[in-house]
Amino acid sequence: MILSDVTLREGDQMPGRNYSIEQKVTAGKKLDELGLAFIQPGFPITGEKDRTVIRRLASTTDAQIIALARAVEDDIEAAAVAEADVAEVFIPISDLQLEYSLQKPRNEVLRLAREAIDLATDHGLVPHLTLIDAFRTEPEHLSEVAIRFSDVGFVTLADTVGARTPISVRDLLSTLQEDVALSKIGVHFHDDMGVATANALAAHEVGVGKADVSVASLGERAGNSALEEVVTSGVVEHDVSFGVTKDKLIPTCRSVLDIRGNGRCWLAEGNTGVGSNGTRIGYPHSSHAP
Repeated sequence: MILSDVTLREGDQMPGRNYSIEQKVTAGKKLDELGLAFIQPGFPITGEKDRTVIRRLASTTDAQIIALARAVEDDIEAAAVAEADVAEVFIPISDLQLEYSLQKPRNEVLRLAREAIDLATDHGLVPHLTLIDAFRTEPEHLSEVAIRFSDVGFVTLADTVGARTPISVRDLLSTLQEDVALSKIGVHFHDDMGVATANALAAHEVGVGKADVSVASLGERAGNSALEEVVTSGVVEHDVSFGVTKDKLIPTCRSVLDIRGNGRCWLAEGNTGVGSNGTRIGYPHSSHAP
């Protein structure tokens, strides 16, 4: 499993946060030193700030830089203007999201996704597809989408409302495995029930190819799977760091928090092979939301 860091985009969605271009670029370059496969700095259709950040990072990092995009022509054009490496198109997929978010039938949404992905490809972008609320969607619908979009880099399943635990994560992914290569599946978890890291590890154990993470679980509401927790747990339980340079993990997480002005962080001292002076870095959960 490889990791996609969403700290820069998710952190910007937290209440009361407004990070500058320089803060995001500097933090992005620090994250790149870890050897991450992907970094998702922002949502370029939202404005010139995110387009500039994506453009500057894409020209300087080893990580592939992801631009988030709806299945809308203007969003894909913005990703292309930002010179991103990857356009990550997201669409709702559960019955609830289709009915109340878009008021469109599933086939129509999938048609829009295909048009967006084809447009991204025409612009020279690598397309990924993220399915909103995937973990509350019937497995047959997820299998259909994964097969229909087997040409994209990854199809990512999002636990958008943070409503799943490792048992249900394993159950769903094991069911999908009957029809879909999990190496082409990504996962995106929220920490509303305090198990986002455990969910990412469960997905790894089943064979998923990619997981979204963020430093100190920074992100909207309760945040996401914590980068440092996922890597540390991977080293302890599976002797795998998911491509991350272990001895840079804790210093980099501290630097990113300092650059972004997120206040204090805490570190539990220990010796698990992830670095000389720490096993876990965190951010007080009371600060994730009002």
